[in-house]
Amino acid sequence: MAENVRPTEDPFPTPEQIKQWPTPKGQPAQGTKFHAACFKLRDACHWIKDDILSVRNDADRNGFFDMSDCKDQSEVMANLTLAYRHLEDARMRIGKAIQAYDGRDILGR
Repeated sequence: MAENVRPTEDPFPTPEQIKQWPTPKGQPAQGTKFHAACFKLRDACHWIKDDILSVRNDADRNGFFDMSDCKDQSEVMANLTLAYRHLEDARMRIGKAIQAYDGRDILGR
């Protein structure tokens, strides 16, 4: 199983970099501390999702984790899947918070 290697340097955009990004209305993004914090949270969700998926896939194949003593493997898998989905939802909602902060139409109307 290939391991994810997290960057050692701060990979998050600076407020100055964020200001250069175009928005759907053609206005520059705000590039505030709020934006930087939200992008960090979204990235953290992404990394945790990858870790959950790695654990789930390995447990499913009885690889690194010994699941022979597990009392209810289907419940373990179901909860890991739900955790993954909740993180996907959290990442999307943080993106919607950024859009709302910028005054962008988050409903796509």
